[in-house]
Amino acid sequence: MTNVVNRRAALGSIAAAGAMLAAPAAIALTANPDAELLALQSEIDAADREFSAVLTNLSRCQERFYDLRDKLRSSEMPLSSAGEPISPEDPEWKQAIADFGKRVAELRERYPARKEVVHDEARERREQAEAEVRVKSGLADAEQAEDEKSDVVSELKDRVLAVQATTLAGLIFKAKYAAAHYTPGEYDSDVMMSLVDDLLAMSGEA
Repeated sequence: MTNVVNRRAALGSIAAAGAMLAAPAAIALTANPDAELLALQSEIDAADREFSAVLTNLSRCQERFYDLRDKLRSSEMPLSSAGEPISPEDPEWKQAIADFGKRVAELRERYPARKEVVHDEARERREQAEAEVRVKSGLADAEQAEDEKSDVVSELKDRVLAVQATTLAGLIFKAKYAAAHYTPGEYDSDVMMSLVDDLLAMSGEA
């Protein structure tokens, strides 16, 4: 969506021309054979702005989630002799892992029938804790919002695809949409294929 900003700037400059041009522009849009297609621009711009805001919030929530998750996992790491979590880079790591392995082996010898139960319970506790962290960080809500706004953008794309361009203005509209709604430097292949179909239809070869 890198071209969204440029598109907004262009629309802003048109709006700045003044109220005198508003009525003729509206009349011209209505008279254009591709009026239905061109009229989607305002909805597309609004959806792009909302989706961009949602993605920004999602990125922030992801950072908070990973930070909280790392703290949660660090609390489960082997401890040093001083009782502090240690990492593989610490000199005490190998010894801590070895001690932990011995404790697990001892527990399995004492309670062989419960080892799978203990393992399952530990996994469930971790999954529950990380699920709570997803909510606490705002990530769960942010992901839901991203899904909802993504659906809106997809629905608008479907509407763009559903309308056949019959004029140069309509073809340019689709070309700009394809360039603005994909990876930078690439184009939305579905819209580009629609563009080719429209061109062939205009030439009578479809």
